[in-house]
Amino acid sequence: LKTNPYGYAYQLKLFPSAVQGEKAAKEMIRALNKIQKSKDCFDLIIITRGGGSKLDLTAFDDYELCSVVSACSLPVFTGIGHEIDLSVLDLVSHSQFKTPTAVASGISQHNALFESRIEQLYRDFTLKTQDLISNNNLRLQSLYNQLHFMTKSKIVHQFDKITRRIEQFKETTRKRIEREKEQLESNYLEISLRSPTAILEQGYAYLEQDQRRISSVLDFNSEQKLQIHLKDGLLEAEEAKIKENE
Repeated sequence: LKTNPYGYAYQLKLFPSAVQGEKAAKEMIRALNKIQKSKDCFDLIIITRGGGSKLDLTAFDDYELCSVVSACSLPVFTGIGHEIDLSVLDLVSHSQFKTPTAVASGISQHNALFESRIEQLYRDFTLKTQDLISNNNLRLQSLYNQLHFMTKSKIVHQFDKITRRIEQFKETTRKRIEREKEQLESNYLEISLRSPTAILEQGYAYLEQDQRRISSVLDFNSEQKLQIHLKDGLLEAEEAKIKENE
């Protein structure tokens, strides 16, 4: 394990036990119980021994030992004997290997496969993340283009609306000015026709005494001169008689 080709560093702890003879099964059970008490410190248990005769390997067929291994909370890897050897303990373990060397190689290969899967998951995650970012960027760009187009269209629409209102206001103002102008001209004409000068042009005259307008015989003062205003001049009368309407 310490010289594996992948460069993995393992923390190993040896729990010595007999691996053959009458006491072998009990000693292995005792070692397994010790490991179980501190199981949070370990990832797996390895039970190994080199080759030997069938009789030397009978301890690995012990029922109580196999029962403890099958109920163990940590995975148990076995590498017992030669490639042709197979014990009951191999059958109830998590993983069985032909030799102790094969156990070490299997653990490193398992870790290498796990690392490869992690790296592949990382690559997949990176690729999917990049695709997601790229798709979201495209979506954001599309939304931006839509918003830009909608905003521009709205501005153009509002500008046209304001322009039309300005033109309408100009037209309304022009028509109102024309109406006011026509009304002023009409008022001017009416005033002109009613002005004293216009009235005098029609053959009428008006009377004054001492700059007082005479509009009734009651306003006349016989002691003052009478001014008669005509369209082309002024007449003054020294004497005038009053004759009231009957």
